[in-house]
Amino acid sequence: MPQLRQRVLFIGIRKDIKTPFIPPEYTRFNNHLTVEEAFADLPQSCPNHQFLKSSKRTEQMLSLIPAGGNFKALIGTEYEVKGLMSNIYRRLKGSEPAYTVIASGGGGTWTYHHKEARALTNRERARLQAFPDDFVFQGSSTEIRRQIGNAVPPVGIHPFAERIAYVLQGIIPSYDPTNCIQEIYIDSPVDPNKTPKQLHLL
Repeated sequence: MPQLRQRVLFIGIRKDIKTPFIPPEYTRFNNHLTVEEAFADLPQSCPNHQFLKSSKRTEQMLSLIPAGGNFKALIGTEYEVKGLMSNIYRRLKGSEPAYTVIASGGGGTWTYHHKEARALTNRERARLQAFPDDFVFQGSSTEIRRQIGNAVPPVGIHPFAERIAYVLQGIIPSYDPTNCIQEIYIDSPVDPNKTPKQLHLL
């Protein structure tokens, strides 16, 4: 996975389904892909790989920001901007995984290339989210950006989808309970006599 990102997933099972949901085992990724590895061999003809239009000023601003840097590199220059978040005009660093690919926003939040003074294409964003190149997004550029940024990466959701499929098929998989994501029971603050709600911290 070429991106450092956290997600919270809430999984609900209907009461009439008796097969228990068994959380997947913990997964540890010791070696994240880097941005350069994620973008390697990206065909120019790939779907959703259209370059976004940008102003000359934006290009000049980005040329002053080093890879991995952000708006702070512009302080004291004619391009200085007020930034409240670290992702404002933040460029990727090729030798590291990407920071979180966000879904929307203006004012320098488009996620910027580590070598070229430009915003990422939607296909580059999709690669950072681990989508295969043959997965075609539909809609305007802004709509596609939102779809990609709001998505859960396929490689991350697959273990959970597999366990949900087991529930729907009535299958209890073999598993190591000491290595599964632990369940936390939260008592209702309104009525302590109610059955505790089950919350999976994923």
